[in-house]
Amino acid sequence: YLLTDVESYINDHPDSALSVIETIDANAIKSKELRARHALLHVMSQDKCFIDVADDSLGKVATEYYTRFKSDGYTAKSLYYLGKSYFYAGKYEKAILELTKAEKEAIGRDSLYLGMIRIAQAMVHSVTYNDVESLNCIKNAYEIYTAINADKYIPVAKLRLAQAYANLAQYEKSKLLYKELLNESKGDIYYMSLINAAMLHMTCPEMNAGKAEEMFREAFEAGYGHMFHNNNYWAWANSLILTGKITDAEKIIAGLEGSQSDATTSYWLYMTANTLGNKDE
Repeated sequence: YLLTDVESYINDHPDSALSVIETIDANAIKSKELRARHALLHVMSQDKCFIDVADDSLGKVATEYYTRFKSDGYTAKSLYYLGKSYFYAGKYEKAILELTKAEKEAIGRDSLYLGMIRIAQAMVHSVTYNDVESLNCIKNAYEIYTAINADKYIPVAKLRLAQAYANLAQYEKSKLLYKELLNESKGDIYYMSLINAAMLHMTCPEMNAGKAEEMFREAFEAGYGHMFHNNNYWAWANSLILTGKITDAEKIIAGLEGSQSDATTSYWLYMTANTLGNKDE
């Protein structure tokens, strides 16, 4: 009964669901069916609390049961969360394999999760540099969410669609979607759109450093600095330099010294140093 109760509110209150699930000793559960259900609800509540679970142990417990004893309500979900655990672990081939299995189980049975599966597939394609297929997956997810009036998920798909268009240098389509999101959304989606739109203003051929700087500042001052990646801070610093706010830029750069670098961050580090050098001339 406790697991049934948790399942009834896991979508609306995943933090509460996670707290309850973590009080249950999985080893004390004798029923294989209940153990699988507990594992699924555990990883589901973690995911809905934005915890990136790279450990596949919970996903395996759930899928080993539900792929043997098929359940319209749980088989696709168990495969989906196992696929996501492989994604977060950087095991992309395994991730796409499990997500493809999940897709087959969800078709005609669970449209909401089918949309979520397509988004997860898009994430895998994006990190493996298949931007065209990533875009196709996101388009499909957006169509699915729209068809079933999944209002909670449509803005997320639209945000990812804007990102996908930007990755393919289809800047006008990306700008249009960000404009819609900034007019329609609020909270996390609004500020993530704001940060991404600011990045677009710094990367598209018609760069607008002034607009980008305003957007970065609005997001940061609203308390959404936790959403900034290093490359966002570097781009913000670059926009500050270009708009003549050198002191503010230097403060950001000082805070980034010694931070871990990747290819994207290195690019912005170079661009910022180059811009600052040109300003000094």
